[in-house]
Amino acid sequence: MKKYLLTGLIALVLLIPTIGASTTPFTNNMFPTPAPTSDFTHTVFAEYASTTSCGNCPAASAALYSIFQSADYPFYYVSLVADKNDVAKNRCGHYYAKYVPSVYFDGGAKNVTGAVGESNYRSLIQQCGQRTVHSLGIQMTATGGGNGQITITIKVKNNGSFFYIGGLITYVTEIVSRWQDAKGNPYHYACLDMVKKPLFLFPKGSRTFTVNWDGAGKGFGDINDGNIKIISSVSHWKPHPEVGYEDSKFIAFYVDQTAGVAVS
Repeated sequence: MKKYLLTGLIALVLLIPTIGASTTPFTNNMFPTPAPTSDFTHTVFAEYASTTSCGNCPAASAALYSIFQSADYPFYYVSLVADKNDVAKNRCGHYYAKYVPSVYFDGGAKNVTGAVGESNYRSLIQQCGQRTVHSLGIQMTATGGGNGQITITIKVKNNGSFFYIGGLITYVTEIVSRWQDAKGNPYHYACLDMVKKPLFLFPKGSRTFTVNWDGAGKGFGDINDGNIKIISSVSHWKPHPEVGYEDSKFIAFYVDQTAGVAVS
């Protein structure tokens, strides 16, 4: 317990210098199309660990994409193709992912490994959708400039009555990926890069970040702006010890809100 408390205190010290507040009216664009599931407390986020040689991964890829395309839930996911992208590999390491496919919902609040089927993913999304979360809003824009240059603006609003300390992770994803799974099908929403920002928000306050993402400098100067989706999630600072497949242990930071936007 002392270890987790120390982790939280360190996070607090690191985040305090980033205080920002605003009383500007705010609109939350949680989901591009209103989902029929009105009792969700937030937009659920999933991180899908995979490799291109994984025999069970094509079924997992197809199931997650089917759920997203159905628009049955307020839900986003990213594909972490660990053998093709070091950023994705490092994120899988955060979860101590031993085997693929593994899917981590809401920062690790729920996780599952193996070929479990679409109905199991749906059940976990529904469970996460009922979680009690801090009230946050996220508003985003993304503008392409050619040659892999994207200007991303993210505004996070604390709708609650207490200080909020946490972290913002923004993924740059390729909607139809350059990488293919073991059956030769392209991944969807595959991580190219991620940007992390600490958050410290006053009650009813907000913070706005602008990121000038240099895809060319990261080896992705050939991207098509129309094929890029920016997905951001906000997690609370409190660490939660969680258990993954075969009792692997990791520290989860639960997601409170997620949003996504296409590059224009």
